[in-house]
Amino acid sequence: MVKNTESPYVATINYRSMLYQTQDMKCTKCKRIRASTVRKVCECSGNYTLVESRSSFYTAIKLFKAIAETFRFSSLMETVNFLTMVSE
Repeated sequence: MVKNTESPYVATINYRSMLYQTQDMKCTKCKRIRASTVRKVCECSGNYTLVESRSSFYTAIKLFKAIAETFRFSSLMETVNFLTMVSE
Protein backbone atom coordinates (compact mmCIF):
# COMPACT_ATOMS: atom_id res chain seq x y z
CA MET A 1 0.00 0.00 0.00
CA VAL A 2 1.42 3.37 -1.03
CA LYS A 3 1.37 5.95 1.75
CA ASN A 4 -0.27 9.33 1.13
CA THR A 5 3.07 11.14 1.39
CA GLU A 6 4.71 8.72 -1.03
CA SER A 7 2.04 8.49 -3.72
CA PRO A 8 2.69 11.89 -5.38
CA TYR A 9 6.32 10.89 -5.91
CA VAL A 10 5.34 7.54 -7.42
CA ALA A 11 2.80 9.25 -9.68
CA THR A 12 5.35 11.86 -10.75
CA ILE A 13 8.08 9.39 -11.66
CA ASN A 14 5.58 7.21 -13.54
CA TYR A 15 4.42 10.28 -15.46
CA ARG A 16 8.02 11.33 -16.22
CA SER A 17 8.72 7.82 -17.47
CA MET A 18 5.68 7.89 -19.75
CA LEU A 19 6.71 11.31 -21.14
CA TYR A 20 10.26 10.09 -21.77
CA GLN A 21 9.10 6.97 -23.57
CA THR A 22 6.59 8.78 -25.81
CA GLN A 23 8.58 11.94 -26.49
CA ASP A 24 9.10 13.54 -29.87
CA MET A 25 12.38 13.59 -31.72
CA LYS A 26 13.90 16.82 -33.00
CA CYS A 27 16.42 17.61 -35.68
CA THR A 28 19.89 18.44 -34.38
CA LYS A 29 20.42 20.88 -37.23
CA CYS A 30 17.17 22.87 -37.70
CA LYS A 31 15.50 21.92 -34.36
CA ARG A 32 12.20 20.98 -36.02
CA ILE A 33 10.12 18.18 -34.49
CA ARG A 34 10.08 14.95 -36.49
CA ALA A 35 6.82 14.90 -38.45
CA SER A 36 7.13 11.50 -40.11
CA THR A 37 8.04 8.18 -38.53
CA VAL A 38 9.25 6.97 -41.93
CA ARG A 39 12.11 9.45 -42.40
CA LYS A 40 15.47 8.53 -40.91
CA VAL A 41 16.92 12.02 -41.42
CA CYS A 42 15.34 15.47 -41.52
CA GLU A 43 14.58 17.34 -44.76
CA CYS A 44 17.57 19.60 -43.96
CA SER A 45 19.80 16.46 -43.79
CA GLY A 46 20.14 16.71 -40.00
CA ASN A 47 19.90 13.73 -37.67
CA TYR A 48 17.11 13.26 -35.17
CA THR A 49 17.67 13.13 -31.43
CA LEU A 50 15.46 12.84 -28.37
CA VAL A 51 13.96 16.03 -26.95
CA GLU A 52 14.88 14.96 -23.39
CA SER A 53 18.27 13.29 -23.21
CA ARG A 54 18.80 9.93 -21.58
CA SER A 55 21.18 11.50 -19.04
CA SER A 56 18.53 14.04 -18.04
CA PHE A 57 16.02 11.24 -17.43
CA TYR A 58 18.54 9.26 -15.38
CA THR A 59 19.32 12.36 -13.30
CA ALA A 60 15.63 12.52 -12.40
CA ILE A 61 15.62 8.82 -11.50
CA LYS A 62 18.65 9.34 -9.24
CA LEU A 63 16.85 12.19 -7.49
CA PHE A 64 13.80 10.04 -6.84
CA LYS A 65 16.05 7.24 -5.61
CA ALA A 66 17.65 9.62 -3.11
CA ILE A 67 14.20 10.68 -1.91
CA ALA A 68 13.13 7.03 -1.57
CA GLU A 69 16.25 6.16 0.44
CA THR A 70 16.07 9.23 2.67
CA PHE A 71 12.42 8.80 3.61
CA ARG A 72 12.33 4.99 3.30
CA PHE A 73 9.62 5.01 0.65
CA SER A 74 9.44 1.36 -0.37
CA SER A 75 6.98 1.77 -3.27
CA LEU A 76 8.96 4.64 -4.73
CA MET A 77 12.17 2.60 -4.43
CA GLU A 78 10.49 -0.33 -6.15
CA THR A 79 9.36 1.94 -9.00
CA VAL A 80 12.84 3.48 -9.33
CA ASN A 81 14.49 0.04 -9.38
CA PHE A 82 12.04 -1.18 -12.02
CA LEU A 83 12.62 1.85 -14.26
CA THR A 84 16.37 1.48 -13.86
CA MET A 85 16.20 -2.21 -14.74
CA VAL A 86 14.04 -1.82 -17.86
CA SER A 87 15.91 1.27 -19.10
CA GLU A 88 19.33 -0.37 -19.21
